[in-house]
Amino acid sequence: MLALGCDPDLHHAGLALVYYDPIERLLPVVKWTGVALAPTKLKSYAAASALVWPALPLGWRPNLLVVEGQKIYPHSQVRPADLMHLAFAAGCALMAYRFEAAGNVVVPLPQEWKGSVPKEVAHQRILARCIVPPSFLAGPHTSHIIDAIGLALWGLGLPGAIQQGRLRA
Repeated sequence: MLALGCDPDLHHAGLALVYYDPIERLLPVVKWTGVALAPTKLKSYAAASALVWPALPLGWRPNLLVVEGQKIYPHSQVRPADLMHLAFAAGCALMAYRFEAAGNVVVPLPQEWKGSVPKEVAHQRILARCIVPPSFLAGPHTSHIIDAIGLALWGLGLPGAIQQGRLRA
């Protein structure tokens, strides 16, 4: 099974195609990563809609698209307007790749796919539980790419890999 994970942002978004065979139960393999970039430095819906989404590699069609959703929490330090812009960026990702995944789309909230573990811990767990070519993590947007890998793992039915530090199938 092949899942496309997407971690949206206003200026760039991490993307990762992750392959996992639940019958073989070997480590999931990251097959491709990419970054959607905004040509401008706007902080608005215009910035999100200006993201340039890269084409997926020819012949690679994911079974599932997993895009991180957003939620306004009552006592959060994050401004609701910023979350609305991120939600719009997530919507742009859905529009860009929805047909690639034949309509199989999941939009988990951060709490659902990674729990409440710190970002550094989540990233260590994600990278420890899949095979990632080093060149995929060499660019400036590594954090978003690792989150995209984690989202794809979650979509493939491996949420325990991030939350509890173990692989569940």
